[in-house]
Amino acid sequence: MNFNFNLNNYSTGSFTFTPQEDLFAKCNAPQDKSGVYVVYKVGGSSKEIIYIGSSGHIKPNGDIAVRSSGKGGIKGRIVYGHQFKDKRIRSWKNQMIIDNIELLEIDWFVTYCDKNRDSPLYVEINLLHEFYKNNNVLPKWNLKL
Repeated sequence: MNFNFNLNNYSTGSFTFTPQEDLFAKCNAPQDKSGVYVVYKVGGSSKEIIYIGSSGHIKPNGDIAVRSSGKGGIKGRIVYGHQFKDKRIRSWKNQMIIDNIELLEIDWFVTYCDKNRDSPLYVEINLLHEFYKNNNVLPKWNLKL
């Protein structure tokens, strides 16, 4: 799915992940930046969005809150954030087996930096809302909007 919400202005990257791999080792997202990430189930020549998430929020003083160092930034949220009642470093492997998913592709976008000052939560909500409007459901791994 191509989003109408413009993601082209953001620094970006991506990586793939299988249940046999180490999520921390595979994740190439920055540990010192905030933004959003889109998770795709990859099968053959098709890709299906199954999760949209974000890392970081705007504090009352206008600064960005970035996850703590060592487990920080977008990478920290992808790897150590909780989903399916456990940290993703473990839970994604288990859920991929349950859902019969062989490969994930994760695209990440830095939405808040010197160049852009877009709230990760604002961008995440816009992407989720657009997905919902186009599909009448949320991505499979998102539980709420």
